[in-house]
Amino acid sequence: MRQDVNSFYILQVSDFHISEESKASAQNALKAVTDKINEMNINIRYLIHTGDIINSKDISQKIEEMHGGELKNEEYDDYLDEIIEQRFRIAEEIIGEFKNNLDVMQKNIVICCGNHDKVRYKTRKADAFKPFQKFLKNICSHTDLTDIYKLDDLNVLVLNTNISDDKKITCVDCENLKKILSVELQEEQSSWFYTYGENATVLEEESKVNLIVAHQPLYDICEQIRLPYGSETQTTDFLSALQDFINGNGIYLCGDKHTSSIAASYIHDIPHYFCGHPFVFEKSNFFSDCVHKDLVPSQKSEIDYNLIEIRDGKTGQVRKIHLVKKEDDSWKCQVHPIDMVVSNLYEKSRKYIVKNSFALLANQSSARYNSWDNLSWRNLFNRLDTGITATELKEISGFYGLFCRLKGNLNETIEWNDKTNIFYQLCQIVTQCMHDGKYFNMQNIINIRGDYSSGKSTFLGLFYIYLLYRYSYGKIDYIPAYFNIENDDILNKIQAGSTYASAVKQTFFSFVEEVEKIAQGEHTSVCYIIDGLDEQDIWSESSQDSIGRVALDILAETNNSKYIMSFCQNRLARFKNTMSAIKYYEKSYVMYFNTISVKEKEVKNSNFVQFVKYIIYSNQKECDVKGNKNNEKEVLERDASFCEPKECLAIRKLRRLSINPGFIYHNYQYLKECKEDDSVNMVYMRYIDQQHQICLDTLGYNFVHYAPAMAYLFTYEGYTYERFKAISPSTTVYWEQRILEYSHKIYRTFIFINYK
Repeated sequence: MRQDVNSFYILQVSDFHISEESKASAQNALKAVTDKINEMNINIRYLIHTGDIINSKDISQKIEEMHGGELKNEEYDDYLDEIIEQRFRIAEEIIGEFKNNLDVMQKNIVICCGNHDKVRYKTRKADAFKPFQKFLKNICSHTDLTDIYKLDDLNVLVLNTNISDDKKITCVDCENLKKILSVELQEEQSSWFYTYGENATVLEEESKVNLIVAHQPLYDICEQIRLPYGSETQTTDFLSALQDFINGNGIYLCGDKHTSSIAASYIHDIPHYFCGHPFVFEKSNFFSDCVHKDLVPSQKSEIDYNLIEIRDGKTGQVRKIHLVKKEDDSWKCQVHPIDMVVSNLYEKSRKYIVKNSFALLANQSSARYNSWDNLSWRNLFNRLDTGITATELKEISGFYGLFCRLKGNLNETIEWNDKTNIFYQLCQIVTQCMHDGKYFNMQNIINIRGDYSSGKSTFLGLFYIYLLYRYSYGKIDYIPAYFNIENDDILNKIQAGSTYASAVKQTFFSFVEEVEKIAQGEHTSVCYIIDGLDEQDIWSESSQDSIGRVALDILAETNNSKYIMSFCQNRLARFKNTMSAIKYYEKSYVMYFNTISVKEKEVKNSNFVQFVKYIIYSNQKECDVKGNKNNEKEVLERDASFCEPKECLAIRKLRRLSINPGFIYHNYQYLKECKEDDSVNMVYMRYIDQQHQICLDTLGYNFVHYAPAMAYLFTYEGYTYERFKAISPSTTVYWEQRILEYSHKIYRTFIFINYK
């Protein structure tokens, strides 16, 4: 986590719910926070707590258990005082130690009142906030519950949102709020709405960031401003006053929700930052379909706080501090990007990821992934790194281990074994190259090579999600970004008349520009994964206009990035590039995607059988069906050495010498329908007819007749894609005329060789 030397951070914590039972847990958790912050050398200048210092929910029950239920109101209040005073003493000790470990000055500590901090006296209701104010006097520099505090770098508006427990009326201290904001009360609605007046003392200090600190978010403060999503925002004078205070350069800090950190959520055009969770949970806080739902809550307690950078008088980088309570009751602390940043990064790359990547994820965890939110919470990567089980990722890693080979930067072959997590191993290589000084001048980290449909794009989609997951949990400090040149944006530009190189330049430049903007705000570097390149850039006008060169020229303009490149090695008969092969940087790692040899039926299980089984059974699983998953898996494992699926025989009947994932995916339905008593010739001819029909349906012509003509033009006549587009139909020979009839489909056919 790199920092600007001129910046500092606000640490927002919330909802401690301190009691006698949670003291030790609170101390250990906050010690883990300070250890991590000090380890990362983060400059915390302001500590802001958004309420619920102590827990008061269990006090009535405790008094009844200790003293019986027939107490006079005065007696009840006396016992209440004893417990409240004791808990605020514990809180004072815990927060005092926390403050000292953070090295934050007392004048820079701001705490607002939470609903648990309000004492529910039976006879002395006017004293409800006095114990909390006594606590404030010893911990921070303010005691007023609703006021503006002008600190060195911040204007902080603290709201007491606990005046009333009835949400149908305002729970904000309006009488004090209207004074400190210089407002005039409207007579007809004096209990709530008022007109905002001139607050020049605040607005003139443009160099300061304006913070609103409250326990509850705006939608909880009053029933009158609770609005469903999609409805028109109701403008009130109260909201106008807060929006004017924020003045376009401020944020609203709150807690109360006991949720994962939701940073920069816009509520009534005011950015909200939520955080906080009790140190001791009273009930399970996991989603009903979360992978952790079967765990005891105390084994997997999770808490989020917010770390907000102030840079050049504005909010800058935002991080969430994630605390996890482990089974031995110790706390692990990580510093993560906020959900919004990760989700935004994911959306930039999601449309380029092939659907097979999501299908493999769904097969492993029986969930559909339509957003980063549910992907990051419930996917197999989460289970892997929390140590609960690594089985799911090992299955995918083991599958790719059958046909992927890795060559190191010293030309040595890196072998896989049963314990190798290919995703993790590649991540380690990328991370080393991103940071190690000896790789400073080496931008090209890894080259991925393989035939068309050999599984490269599916793998890279999974690898990108894996890297983004690790970034979201603070395990790597660089941003991954995935771009597949085989995309509809580029196709549409070419069909509209653009050259291939120009279409790639426009689309990729726009993508990089958006990613770099995020990276600058995050103070970090980027690892680009560029997929869909051709081994020799076949369809370029010249080597200067090569698609690979276009991408590299754009990346050369970035400040701090490295990249992984994926190349398709075309193997059309008598078809080769007319340019000399591009030489790659020899120091890079190279990962090869090889085909799988089709062997005769064996007693022992072969790579071929394992390969086919994995793909066939993965395709059979429905994304949302959990029923037969375990039984299916047991059968597979029990019979793996002796039983092979009938699809293996169907592949042999097709006279295939080798196969790749794409072959099975594209012909999955045919392989499933093949009968054991079908003859070799019957199967082979049916397969040829099917391929012929695919060409007719997709391309509009017979591919078998078309390919030789293209091979001749490109191999012997030196044609390129751009040159071919420029040919006049009146000057062409028979085959050229036939081909030009379908010129609008040439791009999809021969650039991607993609039959969809």
